[in-house]
Amino acid sequence: MGRDLADQPDEGAPALGLVHVGASGRSLRYNGGSVSALPPIDLRLAPEDDRAPLLRMYAEHTSILHRFDESVVPHQVLQEDWWQRPGDLFPFQAYVEGAPVGFLLVLGKRYVEAVGETGDYLIWEMFVEAPHRGSGVAEQMLRGVLARLPGRWSVKTRPRNERALGFWRRVLLEAPLDGDESLSADGFATFRFVAR
Repeated sequence: MGRDLADQPDEGAPALGLVHVGASGRSLRYNGGSVSALPPIDLRLAPEDDRAPLLRMYAEHTSILHRFDESVVPHQVLQEDWWQRPGDLFPFQAYVEGAPVGFLLVLGKRYVEAVGETGDYLIWEMFVEAPHRGSGVAEQMLRGVLARLPGRWSVKTRPRNERALGFWRRVLLEAPLDGDESLSADGFATFRFVAR
């Protein structure tokens, strides 16, 4: 479904620009002509033996999504399948200074087809904890996953979720991804793009 809470600043905070990894290996944020270092993230598949942080964040995520769509059950439990289907399901988790701060759940081709979509991968869920929203974590997480899994991608989001919609438009519709946006029959804004 591509349900997400993107890494957009809270109201009143300055909008972020592009994120780029500089010669030092640190990510840089372009913000109104200035450059500042972003907190580096460690991105990896969430380990099955330490899934409590992802389960906690997922429950929080579904509670927030419930505000946009009452059919989303708040405090949902993430299914065991995410750890039992390597190559088909990818539960990525982002860490800053060793602490988990967000996740990005990706469906592989078999599951993409099972949910009636096309392409190689579908971003199923994305979440960044409140203290790290607007810091560039979501964009770093996305770029890290796309670098590991090149192919044809899609993500769907609710048009009422303006924060997520703005994030996806900013990072997917411009270079280097140059994706496209459409409104699907089920009422979701759907973004399609290719990661090389």
